[in-house]
Amino acid sequence: MVNARGLPFALRGAVAPTYVWAPEHEIEHAALDQLRNISKLPWVHGVRAMPDVHLGKGATVGSVIAMRNAVSPSAVGVDIGCGMGAIRTSLTAADLPDDLGDLRWAFEEAVPVGFRGHDGIADAARRGPLKARFDALFGRFDELRADRVQERGSKARSRTISASSRRAAPRSAPGSTPPRVSMSPSRPNSRKARASRSNPRATSSR
Repeated sequence: MVNARGLPFALRGAVAPTYVWAPEHEIEHAALDQLRNISKLPWVHGVRAMPDVHLGKGATVGSVIAMRNAVSPSAVGVDIGCGMGAIRTSLTAADLPDDLGDLRWAFEEAVPVGFRGHDGIADAARRGPLKARFDALFGRFDELRADRVQERGSKARSRTISASSRRAAPRSAPGSTPPRVSMSPSRPNSRKARASRSNPRATSSR
C-alpha cells in the first residue's frame, strides 16, 4: 500500500522486487546503485529499504534483504545493534508536548545507546515484568557477559605474547654445546705496534 507521499516506491532497475520507504531524491545515488546490485544476486528474493537508508559496506545500511536458501554475513552489516522501528500508537501530534526532551530521555533510559550501551543491563530490564524474562534468557549465556568476554580476550592476548616470545628466543639443537664467547684481548694490528714488538728501542714516550 502506497501512502500519501507515494511511499514506498518501487526502485527502477532492480531485478528482485525492491521497495524504498524514503523519497528517491533524498537518497544518495551510490546507495540506490547498491540496492540495485543486491537485487540482482540470484539468491535474493526481495529488498526493502527503510527511511534511514544509506551506503554501506557490502550491504546497504537500513535495508532488509530476503534471501532464498542463502545466508549472507555482509547483509547483517557492520551496524549490527543499530536500527530503527516503527510502532503505531493511538497518539497524535496534538497529544505530544511542545518539548520532546523528556520523552527522548525516557527512551534513552530504556534502550541501551552509545559506545558502551551494551556493557551492562538496560534500566528497563532491571525492573518490572521484563526482569524475570531477562534473567532467564541471559542466565543461559553467562559466558557472553561483557566482563567475561574481556577476561577471555586478555587471556588470549597473554598467550599470544608468550608464544611470540618463545618463538623469538634462539634455540640450541638438542645435545649441542652452546657457543663459547672468547674473552681474550684483541691483538693490535697497527704497523707501529708490530714494529714496537720487534724493536723495543724504537719506541719512546714523549
